[in-house]
Amino acid sequence: MIRATTVAAAALLVAGSVHAQTYRIDLTNSSNQTASPDTFGNTWNNYLPGTFLSGLFDTDGNVSGGGDFFTGLGFGGTTPIGTSLGMGEGLANPDVNFLGELAIPEATEDHHFRFADTLGYEISNLDPNATYTIRMFGSRLDGFNLLTNDYSIEDASGTRTAMITIGGPNTGSDGASFTNDFEIVEFTNVQPRIDDNNVRVSADVVDGTFAVISIIEIETEGAPARLCADQNADGLVTPADFNGWIINFNNGDLRADTNQDGLVTPADFNGWILAFNQGTGGPTCTP
Repeated sequence: MIRATTVAAAALLVAGSVHAQTYRIDLTNSSNQTASPDTFGNTWNNYLPGTFLSGLFDTDGNVSGGGDFFTGLGFGGTTPIGTSLGMGEGLANPDVNFLGELAIPEATEDHHFRFADTLGYEISNLDPNATYTIRMFGSRLDGFNLLTNDYSIEDASGTRTAMITIGGPNTGSDGASFTNDFEIVEFTNVQPRIDDNNVRVSADVVDGTFAVISIIEIETEGAPARLCADQNADGLVTPADFNGWIINFNNGDLRADTNQDGLVTPADFNGWILAFNQGTGGPTCTP
């Protein structure tokens, strides 16, 4: 159920169904990390301040880019980051009816924060030919002060922002409790920045003194169909695509899967030759 829309393609949601390829990041501390698989059978990525995650795991336990630093999805902080202690500072009893499969206590009861300033991260090595949905959940227990944040993404289209109340008196779904237990910020049709194929996400203080994020979820919406022969993604079919296919094949990149059997094997070279000989009238592939 959409509760409010503040900018194009940004909304506050009650959690919905999960589909496509999904990556979940618990912004955590060293003593309260989310186990994988969780109670729903999903794999998580635990992020600690001052580190960098290379080759994020999707919820099925598959590592992006084969775990390669240069091709796998990366994640790291861009600002100073503080960590909550976990118990007693966030949402200790998440409800699956509100948060769906994000309702994992280890993920919701702790969070990262920044005092009176921007809290920021960067997602790197995203596919320039794909679009993404990015969701953020934040929750901080506060019985005295209203805590409201602007959650933002910076992608190829610029910066988009949505406001969420993460804690304070009467902010829960029951209208009486002191922490967010049901609202998730969602940004759809996210496209990586052209210069570096990255997307930046952040939280800024609106009310109160803390910028807070507990969970970040990245979901691949899919890549548009493209000519199978176009291996260097320049929109053309030229001899340069031969070298592009070799590079994609050596990296295990599914763009090399020209026979579309879901595998990257030597048989795809023959598929590329057949597609190349047909030029711009040849078959299309996804991804």
